Amino acid sequence: MDQVTEIFGQNVFDEETMRERLPKDTFRELQKTTQEGKPLNIKIANAVAHAMKSWALEKGATHYTHWFQPMTGITAGMDANQEIVGELQRQMDVFANL
Repeated sequence: MDQVTEIFGQNVFDEETMRERLPKDTFRELQKTTQEGKPLNIKIANAVAHAMKSWALEKGATHYTHWFQPMTGITAGMDANQEIVGELQRQMDVFANL
């Protein structure tokens, strides 16, 4: 049996995977969103959700979960930024309905 340290993080839809799977213009727009804080365009969000779903199904996924981990260094109280939480929920709904 594999050690946890050998398998942890091997199936991550990370930047490299997105670069391989998303159209170039979609990947560039997503980069602007994450690096420059630009608003997330629904067309970009849908493209990412579709690519992620396809990738996950190819990996044998039958279920998914959303894990919210803020990159701000503070706790993720759900009342901290309701606008962001709402947007994440909308994107999860889009992903679930693909």
